[in-house]
Amino acid sequence: MPAIPSYNSQPIKRVILCFYTFFPALIGKLPLRDKHSHGDRNIDVNITLLESSVIKKIIALSLLTVSTASALADTTLHSTLNVDDIFSLYISTDDTAQGTLVGTGDDWRTALSSDAVLTPGVTNYLHLVARNTGGPGGVLGSFSLSDSNFVFANGSATMLTGDAGLVQNTTGFGNAYAASVDEGANGTNAWALRAGNDVNAHWVWNYMSLNGGGDTQTLYFSAAITSAVPEPESYAMLLGGLGMLAFMVRRRKV
Repeated sequence: MPAIPSYNSQPIKRVILCFYTFFPALIGKLPLRDKHSHGDRNIDVNITLLESSVIKKIIALSLLTVSTASALADTTLHSTLNVDDIFSLYISTDDTAQGTLVGTGDDWRTALSSDAVLTPGVTNYLHLVARNTGGPGGVLGSFSLSDSNFVFANGSATMLTGDAGLVQNTTGFGNAYAASVDEGANGTNAWALRAGNDVNAHWVWNYMSLNGGGDTQTLYFSAAITSAVPEPESYAMLLGGLGMLAFMVRRRKV
């Protein structure tokens, strides 16, 4: 039997040991030898005794993981908005592109709701175009995700206007953004309580327009919705690495 190199010089052994640790029922019994040396524990895995069926089980497990991730239910973004005065809501996978239209409104008194399915495995962007036609301008909104496959910038599945994750500018999506300016909580200002929206949401704009504002600006609001599951490229790297593992083990057995 050829000599087994030291553990620290064989990254492949670390991979096998990882699978042995977490999936012993699938891999079965691998011959392990413990060597104790004054506080340090090195484990040598005899790769030459690893049967090809073990590799097949590892790859099958990886394929099952990929197929399970692909079969996850679509994530839906639910949005409720009051906008003074006119808005269009979009979902995009590119912060520089406006995206797909999912909702519109032109009456700030009425809370309007819409739903949009997110593209899995990549960062999505909530894009809101809000236009003021005179007097104060403001956006009041609440947003929620249907599952834990995505999160907002605050790390949760819900976001309200007034949260740090919603940024804005007057020049268009993908350009330099600034934080939204808080104009007060729902029900505590001139817009009064908008019962159809979250009571904890705040009206926001790019300045305190309630203080004598009368602009006719168009604002571009953006919020990143980050995928909480690995992107497809990650699975490809995993399978590629396992394929290389199988190849190296087979070469050592020849």
